[in-house]
Amino acid sequence: MEHPVNRCSFCNRKQSEVRRLIAGPGVYICNQCVALCNEVLAQELPPDQPGAPKPGGGWIGKVFSHR
Repeated sequence: MEHPVNRCSFCNRKQSEVRRLIAGPGVYICNQCVALCNEVLAQELPPDQPGAPKPGGGWIGKVFSHR
């Protein structure tokens, strides 16, 4: 019987195709998707500029406010 192959929940790459696969409750994220997320976050406006996102705002704030 073959074991299921773990894959990144975001890009669908197999564990053997990435350097690292981080497990969460029912999901996985690979090092490449984490790097892409870091790039996106680095492009956000600094918090002291008008129009900058507020901490806990946006979709991530909505996700964690329901816990």
